[in-house]
Amino acid sequence: MPIYSYECQNCGHETQEILSFSNSEKYLQTVCPKCLTKSFKKKVNNTSFKLKGKGWYKDGYSRKT
Repeated sequence: MPIYSYECQNCGHETQEILSFSNSEKYLQTVCPKCLTKSFKKKVNNTSFKLKGKGWYKDGYSRKT
């Protein structure tokens, strides 16, 4: 399961959760433990994989031979 990062828009509290895709949107309705509001927003993180090999370019398209 992927790791999702969330930030409270009210107080700035950040958290990371390991959730399934279907539960990742439900977490937005969770109450912040610091300010007790429902104001979490998903943060965008860097990916942790790279495409390597002769058949892939960095723009995501396969090489035509």
